[in-house]
Amino acid sequence: MLFRNIEIRNFVIADILILVISLLTCFFITPNIFPLLLIQWILINIAIFTLLYYRYLGLSKLALEIDKVLHSSDIHEIAYHKEGELNILGSEINKMIIRINEQTKELSKDKLYLVDSLADLSHQIKTPLTSLILTNTMLLERSTESHIINQLIVQKKMLNRIQWLIDVLLKISRLDADVVNFSYQNTSCSKLIDSAYETVAIILDVKNQTIIRQIPDNISIQCDINWLSEAISNILKNCAEHTPENGIITVTIHDNTLFSQIIIEDNGPGFDPKDIPHLFDRFYKGIHSSNDSIGIGLALSKSIIQKHNGRLYAYNRKEGGACFDIKLYKAII
Repeated sequence: MLFRNIEIRNFVIADILILVISLLTCFFITPNIFPLLLIQWILINIAIFTLLYYRYLGLSKLALEIDKVLHSSDIHEIAYHKEGELNILGSEINKMIIRINEQTKELSKDKLYLVDSLADLSHQIKTPLTSLILTNTMLLERSTESHIINQLIVQKKMLNRIQWLIDVLLKISRLDADVVNFSYQNTSCSKLIDSAYETVAIILDVKNQTIIRQIPDNISIQCDINWLSEAISNILKNCAEHTPENGIITVTIHDNTLFSQIIIEDNGPGFDPKDIPHLFDRFYKGIHSSNDSIGIGLALSKSIIQKHNGRLYAYNRKEGGACFDIKLYKAII
């Protein structure tokens, strides 16, 4: 434990050099005290290394306690009440932990308050919004003039978009506040992709795009199919929107002892290099995004995948096109 520290290794080298020089000097000048000098050097080093051992043992213990704080949802205090620099350090860290704990609790309360407020607000908005959608549908059925019908169709699209945006914002706020109760089940990968495909089937059909599936038989994932399929459908939708007509989207799934991997690729123009660092930022619109894009779908996908103990990456393929790489880990990382 001690010798992994570079300062200890440097001390040992210097200590040995001092011993060699002292012994050579003693051997040629006063050989009588040669054994006494060697015994004295050994005793002093035993004392020094004993003190260092217990000091670094205390530092190691403190590091383990901090690691527990970093990787545990239940933040607990570190008890250091004795004198000395190490105990002072532990006491100051303990104060910091107490402060972080208090701030975390306050932040959780704020998030829950935000979720409740958004839920109330969305409920208040949905009532008149539903009324407007029904009125719009009735007017569409009764209208005969083409210019009025076209205006009503545009209006219906805008109303549906507002409704979708309210739903997505509410979902993201619930994910952030960690109040979503995921129903994890052993789900077939084929069934998961089928569920995600259903929501984008019309878009793919309109653009005559093809999805190629490379999914080995009998592979399953522990997930909440409703939430994870929504994350994948948002990615498929992004690929479909940025791939030209008659394009190809490929879904490949790999599985090993560490993680399950879902790779979604397209043969479109790929990402602009300036967009890649911000693809999963909320409300970020890429350079080549359409006017209708809001920039929230990929942010929602990332949040859902992270809640499934996963990671979402995006990059350009060497042969051209965009690639989304999902890794769902089977243990906490």
